[in-house]
Amino acid sequence: MAMTDLIDDCSDDDLPVDPDAAQPAASMPAPKRAAHQGSPLALIAGLALQRVLRPADRRRLRERHSLVVILQAPTAAWCGPLARAVRAIAHETVHIVTATGERRRSGSPGDEQEAAAAIAGGNPVVGISPAPDLLLPSVLRTAADRFLAVPPASPALIAQAIATWCAGRRPKDLTPEDLAGLDLTDLAAALRPGSI
Repeated sequence: MAMTDLIDDCSDDDLPVDPDAAQPAASMPAPKRAAHQGSPLALIAGLALQRVLRPADRRRLRERHSLVVILQAPTAAWCGPLARAVRAIAHETVHIVTATGERRRSGSPGDEQEAAAAIAGGNPVVGISPAPDLLLPSVLRTAADRFLAVPPASPALIAQAIATWCAGRRPKDLTPEDLAGLDLTDLAAALRPGSI
């Protein structure tokens, strides 16, 4: 079963439209829009991040408290969207290190030095990787206050993403088997108006 078969229609096709007007008529209701103004990638990554970060951790990131967090991403595809989700909730001084495996195994000396300087400066630091022990700078792993594994998308997470993106509509009978083998980009691609 395709992911799009599980989503109630979230298109605007069935809304009343004045055929003579290029824009909706002023007397007509405004067309429904997706409840989330970002991208599906940002939505899913943000929801996943909310599920693993404790409220105290979110507050420390937001208020520029010294905190070092390692996020183990489900796959490399999650690293960029998770980094953007962290940046959206954290203080502007947050230092984010992502390592997807596209570079040397333990990072460059520059990565180590940048991470060490950010930690020493009392800034929040977040390392994100699908294989943190192999790919993130050792100084980051050593200084980590929290090590959090972001699990692969669950039916509950995707149901929440669908409800948010499609303005309250819920998926029908979403199961783990429906999500098996789908990466973040596959899931995000299914969240689009008119996809069914």
